[in-house]
Amino acid sequence: MFRDDVAEVTLEDGTPYLVVRTPSRENAFVFLFYPGAILSDQKERAVGPLILLSLLGLVGVFVVGLIIARTIARPIESLSAQAARIKDLRSPLQPASASGELRQLAEALNGMLADLKATQAQAMEAEKGRLMRELAVSVAHEIKNPLQAIKMLIDGVDDEFDRR
Repeated sequence: MFRDDVAEVTLEDGTPYLVVRTPSRENAFVFLFYPGAILSDQKERAVGPLILLSLLGLVGVFVVGLIIARTIARPIESLSAQAARIKDLRSPLQPASASGELRQLAEALNGMLADLKATQAQAMEAEKGRLMRELAVSVAHEIKNPLQAIKMLIDGVDDEFDRR
């Protein structure tokens, strides 16, 4: 009849009761009888506020999630837009918020931007040096050819002069 110290009992007149058995002293129990009509009324009165509370909780979670998403997404979108313009190599990135991780990301990107600028400057200097060497070789070649002809002409004239 009793399962987990709770049982449903119907009296002879058909009235349903919920019977709760609780221990009181050694080998003694106290039985509490709750009329079924009162319990079902209590259940009905408790369900409405519970549903309302659940819906309010869901709305609250949604609103908090939206706020968190916006506070995280907006600075990331700003930083992403600035990073897309990094190809201009002009200005350092400025994070929209002072949050630690985004600031570290902006600093890392700014460090890479500085390294990229330094590497670009080195590459331009190396290209200038290569072009200067190439120009020097070309000028030397252009000067050497006529001088070589003049030298051969002078050597030929000296040989002619020595024979006489």
